[in-house]
Amino acid sequence: MVLRYLIFFLICSQLCGKEKIKTYWEENGIIAVDLEDFEAKKPWKKETDLKGFTGNSYYTWRGPNSYRGAGGGTMEFKIIITKPGDYFLNIHNRHQHHDSTLENDCYTQMDNGRWVKTFSSKRDVWLWQSTHEWDHKKKIPAKYTLSAGLHIFRISGRSHGFSIDRFHLWHSSLNKKSSQTTSVKLSASNSPPVPQSITNKRLISYWNSGRLEMVAREANVLLKKGENQEAQAALDAIDAFAKKRKAQIENLKEFAPSLAYQSLRTLASSLSYTAHEKEIKTELLQLSRDKTFLNNLQAEKIYIRAWIL
Repeated sequence: MVLRYLIFFLICSQLCGKEKIKTYWEENGIIAVDLEDFEAKKPWKKETDLKGFTGNSYYTWRGPNSYRGAGGGTMEFKIIITKPGDYFLNIHNRHQHHDSTLENDCYTQMDNGRWVKTFSSKRDVWLWQSTHEWDHKKKIPAKYTLSAGLHIFRISGRSHGFSIDRFHLWHSSLNKKSSQTTSVKLSASNSPPVPQSITNKRLISYWNSGRLEMVAREANVLLKKGENQEAQAALDAIDAFAKKRKAQIENLKEFAPSLAYQSLRTLASSLSYTAHEKEIKTELLQLSRDKTFLNNLQAEKIYIRAWIL
């Protein structure tokens, strides 16, 4: 019993710091990320000339062709899967070379797997086609088998002039056509999007910096002043986000208990000044005493080795 609690607190004390890097959560079998939500690394360049992209811009590889290996301008995305299974990758991409078989690709990598050339074969149009070329004889639709928990997806430059707008990872149980469209809602990261009805600059500033606890605090102050409409819209949006995120975390408890606990800690911190804060802190205390949860935590051998050895 003593060892079990030691493992619990050693793991969680290291993993439960405040989240600083955006982590994108799968919802209903899909993750959708717009690259402009991520800071571009040179020589990726933010551009707007090729119409048909989503959001305010897209990224183009303006470095030299890199056919000997990945590593240049690597962009790294943390994603959390709550529905395990096979996930197809589709990159909303475009390339302009007069020969559609040239300068039509980038490198991609899931977790610490092999970097693979990921290409499309039609020029001068935004499209979703994404094919993995493992070798000259093995060219298959881009796909990964993902377990529940945290995964790291990376994109690296390969061909000069190759443009990327966004990428989707979608569960094989979903409809292909509906999963390859720019109308798919972007995945939530640290906080929900700002409701369109909110115009209060202070609320928006806190929201965009990911400080939901300050949004809630300011909204409660506004309610006391009788400024109900925007304040209530903010609190309602936070409440909906909290309920959805707690449901996602619940799906992680059996397969990724350390991540579930870490995510609850982060969520509790971001929900100060709301009713959810007390609920989550109570749940965290209960988890620290729950034998089934502690057994699942102990079974995560990779964490045990990392902090016990």
